[in-house]
Amino acid sequence: MLNGRVRAALVVSVALVAVVLLLATAGPGSAASLSAQWAIFDRNGSASFYPGTAPATHGYEVVSFAAAGPSAALSTYVYGGPDLTPPMAPLVTCSLTVTPTALALTVDGAYPYAGCVYFVGVTNTGSAPIQVSLGSLDNNAVVTCNAPGCSRTDLDILAGATDPGTVNTICRTIGSGPGGVSLAGGLTYNIAPGFTFVCPFFVTVLQPAKEAATYQVSITPPPLTPGDGSQTLEVPPPPGAGGNAPSELATPTPTSTAASTPTPTPSPTPSPQPTNIVRGERTPGPGNPKPPATGSGVLIQRSSGNRQVAPIVAALALLLSSLLLAWPRRR
Repeated sequence: MLNGRVRAALVVSVALVAVVLLLATAGPGSAASLSAQWAIFDRNGSASFYPGTAPATHGYEVVSFAAAGPSAALSTYVYGGPDLTPPMAPLVTCSLTVTPTALALTVDGAYPYAGCVYFVGVTNTGSAPIQVSLGSLDNNAVVTCNAPGCSRTDLDILAGATDPGTVNTICRTIGSGPGGVSLAGGLTYNIAPGFTFVCPFFVTVLQPAKEAATYQVSITPPPLTPGDGSQTLEVPPPPGAGGNAPSELATPTPTSTAASTPTPTPSPTPSPQPTNIVRGERTPGPGNPKPPATGSGVLIQRSSGNRQVAPIVAALALLLSSLLLAWPRRR
């Protein structure tokens, strides 16, 4: 059996190990988790593009009569359909689908300078600040459509606004406490834990677009970035900015001569079938979004992190010290 001195030495050693582990875990060097949740919100009202606070299952029709997209003439856009004065029949429908990895926004019945606005929000559900770049959301969007000759350049896609001043008036911060949402530079924002940043996301059809076509914009959130201002996202512009080649090539007419021969009738060029046109590049990096719970309607994104095992070891060490104290002594 253990004598009193040995028992006391063991108890002190085990207790010191437990205290050191607990202090190391509680110190500033402990790892912080990066986690975010993306969702679609409603609008605050029909008079502005300021977001609401409740979840939504669709977007809202927007129109402009200035023959320009929102990136160049955002102030000319208003809500369409029944919100116009006088009211008009809807030109487009604005649906959405939330998948485990992306937000799919659909504009159906495309009409020039009409489109949809969706209020996209991200909530910092982790324990450390994160960064979100509005520019990466619109530049990195992937577009598909169902009409021959359609392309990424048919759409004007704008997340928030083109300058921080307008973002301050058009985006909404939800939450309370220290931190909040702050500008990190350009259109990149730091979001403190527990806060939600919601901005309008415009998908507008331009003049060259195919009327009555269906355009779908898929947004895959880029990998989470710590909100320390040390890293920004650099996304290349969508390839193929020059548009698609004509669907039919003109056949040159032969030059007439004195002894001309009958001009053969060219065979008709087959009409192209509808194809999916994909534009944009996703930003590479770690961190795969995890699927949301069934029916949650949100997209959950987490970074890979290590579990803290020090509290478990410390608890076991304290348990061992208590057992040593309770060990029966030799009479």
